[in-house]
Amino acid sequence: MNVQPWHWLIFGLILMILEMFVPTFFLLWFGASAVVTAVLAWAFVLGFGAGVILWLVLSVISCVAWFKFIQPNIKTRTTAGLGGSVIIGEIGMLTHAPSADRLGKVRFSVPKVGSDEWLCRGADGEVLQAGDRVVVVQILGNELVVRRK
Repeated sequence: MNVQPWHWLIFGLILMILEMFVPTFFLLWFGASAVVTAVLAWAFVLGFGAGVILWLVLSVISCVAWFKFIQPNIKTRTTAGLGGSVIIGEIGMLTHAPSADRLGKVRFSVPKVGSDEWLCRGADGEVLQAGDRVVVVQILGNELVVRRK
């Protein structure tokens, strides 16, 4: 069977176009692997078997890289559309006590609005210690105002 490099290119482009109709990034990696196979087939003379093996290896590598390394890093840590008021009244534990010149950190057992650890300050200058259980009473930008529980 005589497969030309442009066959791989057309095959890859068709797979990438089909990706538009599939709700995952699955076919994209097979299509990109076929395009890379086409480029390598133009640079080096590849037979049908070598081209198929190269395409399969590149497809597996790109799929594994996507699902294992790339996709987890691009997921957002916040939930768009939720107001900050959903965190008011939640109870957490101070991991770092806030002081007059620096913010503390409060950790929640279950992530709140996308994160389990938030910067915080004491309400009304209240002195808090690391390990105190606190309740969120207000939100100031990206910081929580907390009071001892």
